[in-house]
Amino acid sequence: MIIERLVVLLLLEPCISREVPQPSDLTFTSQFGSTTESSSSLTTSNRNSTGSLPLCSHLSAELVTCQFNTSCVYGEQSRVPCWPKNQSPCEGDSYFRLTNTSNTVTSLQRRQQQMHFREFTCRYCHQLDSKHFTCDAHSGECSQSGVARRYYTAICRAKAGILCMGKRRFFRMKPCNRPSGKTYGATVTLSLLLGGLGADRFYLGMWREALGKLFTFGGLGVWSLLDFFLVAVGYICPQDDPSYGRVP
Repeated sequence: MIIERLVVLLLLEPCISREVPQPSDLTFTSQFGSTTESSSSLTTSNRNSTGSLPLCSHLSAELVTCQFNTSCVYGEQSRVPCWPKNQSPCEGDSYFRLTNTSNTVTSLQRRQQQMHFREFTCRYCHQLDSKHFTCDAHSGECSQSGVARRYYTAICRAKAGILCMGKRRFFRMKPCNRPSGKTYGATVTLSLLLGGLGADRFYLGMWREALGKLFTFGGLGVWSLLDFFLVAVGYICPQDDPSYGRVP
């Protein structure tokens, strides 16, 4: 009976020794796992650098949705959490590596991976400075009666890199800047030769002042001299004509 037990132990010993890993084997496994993780990280870096998918933090402001504090003080600097919109695929700043065998990611996991923080100045989009948004040019007739300067309602949009609260598309009143065909040289000539009859004012479309000069013979010459000086320095000119040369 004792001999049979000894034989069984001798036969099982090699099997047991193969099942229990040696310290050297454990060390090798740990190093191998570390190498695999580093390789995966390197692959992620290459994916980002080759442009397969941009980093979420590099997306323009119009492609992300941010959680703003609407009670913030105007002009206050802060950091806000942002996520890409559904139609804007991107990778998180630290690439999300799958650990399950099904190779699937839930929407919550993807949202957590793509969340990032951005610098934000407290303001609504319609409160932006003019250098931070662009507006459509006016294409139709731009005329208003009884006003000294004409305006039109322009559709404006915040620039791609500007983060702001509210709708990025808004309206602004913009001056009507349309060429009138008037020139600086013609205005100075009329003011010099026919200023007493109000020809310079008629030419610029200022018919009320022109009638005053006409019926007073140029204010007995004083008004004509004053108008000539104002025309020469560019003070009297079309209000909404950017092409009018004010400097000779």
